[in-house]
Amino acid sequence: MNHYKTLLFDLDGVIFDFKKAEEHSFIETFKKIGIEVDETLFKRYHQINDQLWKAFELGQVTKDEVTIGRFKQLFEQLGVDYPYDRFANAYQEGLADGYFLIPHAKATLETLSSSYRLFAVTNGVSKTAFKRLKGTETLQYFQDVFVSEDLHAQKPSMDYFNQVFSRIEAFDPKTTLLIGDSLTSDIQGANNAGLDSCWINTTQQPLTGTAIPTYQITHIEDIFEILVKRA
Repeated sequence: MNHYKTLLFDLDGVIFDFKKAEEHSFIETFKKIGIEVDETLFKRYHQINDQLWKAFELGQVTKDEVTIGRFKQLFEQLGVDYPYDRFANAYQEGLADGYFLIPHAKATLETLSSSYRLFAVTNGVSKTAFKRLKGTETLQYFQDVFVSEDLHAQKPSMDYFNQVFSRIEAFDPKTTLLIGDSLTSDIQGANNAGLDSCWINTTQQPLTGTAIPTYQITHIEDIFEILVKRA
């Protein structure tokens, strides 16, 4: 079998510790408007946020309807009298400053970049993605970065992946592996595009839904075991 030559990495949950950055920005932004965050508030936000991101992946809502609309819904539920769009922008700025890396992520990228072509494939806000990459000094390891906001399409749609493939020189799906933590966007996207995929399942969640990963690993550094076997 041909060995992999091109690796497509999702960012949040794979390279960046998004949960830590999210929690930090959420708490600090609410603190600025005089509201203390508790577990109930954070849980309510996640219910709204997760629902909107799933709708975004299906092309049912726009990015702004996610990033701004989630706080509109939350403030309406809470009865908070504060401009939700201003809050959303402040939260996004705090999120962009969340330079929290997944353990061993940077070292893994550094090692892989000497033998493979690395590309970042992420759904989200372009300014946030690039600010984190530069802030963590990980941008240097990627030959290109494909953010859904810039492509006006998102994983798992073929519109997104077709644009990615067209911008990678001499792209070959047979020697490409996608590494991500989301079944619905990363793994389903790889399935749609005919790519092998590796699901980083850090919390050992059961495999549900229609997305089927080629491999499963627990930590990012476990990717070396797969690549050695395929070499």
